Amino acid sequence: MIAFLWAGCTGPEPTDKAEPSPTGTTGETGDTGPTDTGTRPGPDLVATDANDLTLTVNYTLPTVEIREGFDTLVTWSGVSVDAWGEPLVASEVPRLVLLELTVPPAEAAAALARDELGFDLLSVWEADVTGQVFANLSDLRYESTAFDPAAYLLENAQRSWVVALAVPTGDRLDLRTAAILVPTPLTASSTAPLVDGAASFTWSGALDGEPLVTSSAWEQWTLDWDGLGTDALGRPFDQDVVNELFVARYTAAPEALGASLLDLPGAADAVWRMEVGGFTDARLEFAIDAGGGSFPGFTAGSTWVVGGRCSTCFTPFPAFAFTVDVR
Repeated sequence: MIAFLWAGCTGPEPTDKAEPSPTGTTGETGDTGPTDTGTRPGPDLVATDANDLTLTVNYTLPTVEIREGFDTLVTWSGVSVDAWGEPLVASEVPRLVLLELTVPPAEAAAALARDELGFDLLSVWEADVTGQVFANLSDLRYESTAFDPAAYLLENAQRSWVVALAVPTGDRLDLRTAAILVPTPLTASSTAPLVDGAASFTWSGALDGEPLVTSSAWEQWTLDWDGLGTDALGRPFDQDVVNELFVARYTAAPEALGASLLDLPGAADAVWRMEVGGFTDARLEFAIDAGGGSFPGFTAGSTWVVGGRCSTCFTPFPAFAFTVDVR
């Protein structure tokens, strides 16, 4: 059993400003509203680590020794609850995936918990398994290439094979339960059962950062997050990883939204999104809702959250999220 516990922490704040966007959709922030008289907060929101949410993630993954080079049969008929503790109907799981990682098995849970795979993720092999409760690894494909156990599934202390049941969610794969396969010539087993309770994905978090403060009197708002030193998962902040900014409105108070961190946009009464890959500031009027409507502005009387996420990463958590106090 391999377990990993990680909690986000505050890192140093970078000092260099991002270059303005050549497209004009993002760029250096400035005063975008009427002249501030000093009696109301301004429209330019500047965030640092002190404004961010807190998050703790714990992944526990079982290790399953399998026979080196053999076509392992993965079974999951005994799974009725996923690793997040949610009910799961085994035959309704749409995808079986196999992640090939260039990290030792003892480090695989840590890499997944932080979603810090980078170039360590060599390939993702997939198979459509809707209606099934077992599949051979040779049923999986990476693009047009079939998985060949004899060629790939070899003993290697510096490589991990993570097999998982997954649900495609937008552009990302949502891992519901998983195990680490360890090929070895010393075992005769060529089956890998996934069972209840062997894997667990647990977390805790809160939108407890210092609120950003603004007024509803302005016509336009900007957000600058260049001051972030780390993201919510504790990694040095990488502006190229975060590709989506969202502005969300809620009726619930911030302290009641901690349980919604897995999908903050999905829990909102209204949400506006925009692409921000490579940038660390944005003009919020460019965010749009599902119907194509532009962000109309902050209003008092609601809970507001602005956040950034990676829409293609394994982690469901936002990279950052700030509450906005509208006065």
